[in-house]
Amino acid sequence: MPADGRFGALYPCPVEVLHMAESKEGVMRAVIDGGEIVIRVPLEPEPKPSSSGKSLIVASSRGNVRTALEVVGKPVYVGVTAYAR
Repeated sequence: MPADGRFGALYPCPVEVLHMAESKEGVMRAVIDGGEIVIRVPLEPEPKPSSSGKSLIVASSRGNVRTALEVVGKPVYVGVTAYAR
């Protein structure tokens, strides 16, 4: 947090759910809450092999998704992949 207290002006919080991006398996949610971006991505019903086959995909946003979140007037993009090796 900046020493002069500008943190709240850049990242308003808490904020209700601002964006729900449809994905193949469910809905990704991203919110700003208490100075953190909180991302929720549904688990895959069954882990799936990655394209390389080296890991199992547990949850994914299916690429970078533009959210309704903004920082200094610019949109925030989120890309999440959770995997097991």
